[in-house]
Amino acid sequence: MKTPQSVRIAAALITCALLSAAPLAMAQGFEKVANKYQRMQEQCEQMTSTDIQARQAQQQQKMMERRSETADRLKLTDEQRGTWNDMQKEHQQQMQKKMEKQQKRCDKMAK
Repeated sequence: MKTPQSVRIAAALITCALLSAAPLAMAQGFEKVANKYQRMQEQCEQMTSTDIQARQAQQQQKMMERRSETADRLKLTDEQRGTWNDMQKEHQQQMQKKMEKQQKRCDKMAK
């Protein structure tokens, strides 16, 4: 007989805890939305800076070197190396599309 009563008390306590935490969780959600907008603005500012663009070019050069080293380590044939290069170009094009999409978002935010 004591077990059902303790279960009821535990259920009531859990319910109270959940109901009291719900407004706090909702408030944190609204805060995240504001932070998201602010982070997006910061990201847009970074994209337009010349320092970032120079760093991206340098990083792209390093990636090209790493990819060629990887191809050498794998001992790829000429045909395989061509396929490897095509895959890398496709990946680079996808990244470029993402950057263009992000730039469009930044342009919209600036308006």
